[in-house]
Amino acid sequence: MREVQKNGRTRPPGAPDGSASRPNHSSDEFLPGASEWPNDLSRREFVRLSAATLALAGLGACTKQPIEKIVPYVRETPEIVPGKPLYFSSAATFNGYAQGIIVKSREGRPIKIEGNPDHSASLGATTIWAQADLLDLYDPDRAQAVMHGENIST
Repeated sequence: MREVQKNGRTRPPGAPDGSASRPNHSSDEFLPGASEWPNDLSRREFVRLSAATLALAGLGACTKQPIEKIVPYVRETPEIVPGKPLYFSSAATFNGYAQGIIVKSREGRPIKIEGNPDHSASLGATTIWAQADLLDLYDPDRAQAVMHGENIST
């Protein structure tokens, strides 16, 4: 049978009543010497070594980048104007259903996917999967050409 304590709660028989103070077992929690600083490394030396490590890491990140040759388009297209976005209307399929999207691209690279307000199913809204579909366009393992069976098609 359960005992009723002073605060009105019950406890099972044989459980400690909580009135006696528990012995301090902090010595059992950590290994001996874990709370003591090693004798061969002072705190000042530790801070100095940490600051030197941080400074060297910062200097390593400030390396000069190699000079790259920038090549313009071989055939310049009138639609692509540097700095001005270009919009494409497209559709993305999810679970067999098409969702109208508008793809924003800069210099031929898609950077944003939004819902197409003229599409009857989405009315300008997109799902999180449509937003994440942009990452599939940058997948290096995706198809580089349209395939029909085993042959490249157009």
